[in-house]
Amino acid sequence: MPSTSPHDILSAYSWCEIGSSAAISLLHLDGFRSLIIAMADAGHSLPRPSDQEIEAQLRVALPLLREALSRPDAEGA
Repeated sequence: MPSTSPHDILSAYSWCEIGSSAAISLLHLDGFRSLIIAMADAGHSLPRPSDQEIEAQLRVALPLLREALSRPDAEGA
């Protein structure tokens, strides 16, 4: 990434154009907690997966959750 402002780096992270490790390194932060604080201070939202990725994750997770929640409690048996 060429020389950019902290705002540009935080924007790139918010838009999922760079990862958290890159943002932390470019901003010379102490770690992920500092990145989250910088994002909040700058008014940026945290990156989130696309709607399609969320839907795909739900398709995998829901059957597993339903199975786990429908099993009788093994301790009471």
